[in-house]
Amino acid sequence: MIKASRPSILAKKSWHDVEHIRDSYRFKTDINSITQLPGIVKMLEDSGVEIIKRDTDKFLEPGEWGWRIVAFDLRMPNGQLVEYYLPVTELEEAKKNYGHTLFERWRNFDVKDLNDEQYEDYLNTLKESNYLYEKAYKDYLSRTGDSVSDIRAALDKVSEVPESASLKPSETKSPMVTPSGMGDQVPSESRT
Repeated sequence: MIKASRPSILAKKSWHDVEHIRDSYRFKTDINSITQLPGIVKMLEDSGVEIIKRDTDKFLEPGEWGWRIVAFDLRMPNGQLVEYYLPVTELEEAKKNYGHTLFERWRNFDVKDLNDEQYEDYLNTLKESNYLYEKAYKDYLSRTGDSVSDIRAALDKVSEVPESASLKPSETKSPMVTPSGMGDQVPSESRT
């Protein structure tokens, strides 16, 4: 099942289809502290990369699974859209060790279609996932000494859209990808 038709995504975004997937190309950097983000954003912008979506809210307000992440949707100088994940070390380790396995178990199910036993198992899995990620978050805070105020300040700084950006702040949420917006992309000669 492809991401564009995943029930958990369609429940929130019924209009979602393959043209909205921006993580066909994805990369990540495990970071030691959220306070590193302003420097990372500066390096991206200085290299000509445009940040078209700044998804920072998920770090302080995780989703139902408890996963905390900062992610950016980037437009590379050639027009390619790329997703860039920046997890902190402890959360990434928790994800690799067991967290993603919990999510994988349920990611392609529509919760509305679960029977009572399955739904109870689903809720228990959610609790287990939240416990795992909350512990990882507390371990991160303990290791770094970062306060929630430090984290919020860094997130606020990287959430700001520079006045020079071509998109207005209201347009930074899930832009529609259309063929006309991809004119800069040229396939390699070996592919044509």
